[in-house]
Amino acid sequence: MPDYGILTMRDVIALESICHAAQTGATVARLVESGTTIYGTARSIGTEAGIMARDVDIRDLYLRVTSTAGTEMFWRVADLMPQVSSGEFITDYAMPDAR
Repeated sequence: MPDYGILTMRDVIALESICHAAQTGATVARLVESGTTIYGTARSIGTEAGIMARDVDIRDLYLRVTSTAGTEMFWRVADLMPQVSSGEFITDYAMPDAR
């Protein structure tokens, strides 16, 4: 199990954004390493197989996202947290037109 250290206020704000997106089915966008932005809808938080988990550090779980291309993706919460702060992962946005 990873040692994440202390949970800072920045971490709590990022977790709230990720959890709120999952609870409300918010639109999300994530900039990935290739420079591509993936757009989709947040679904739930659970294991990498999409199963709800109890008594597990939420940072070890995954946000399930259905991309606009229809692919189910599972993004590790711990990886998303710093991306919320940097703007590489955003929630509740207006999807750009596909022109």
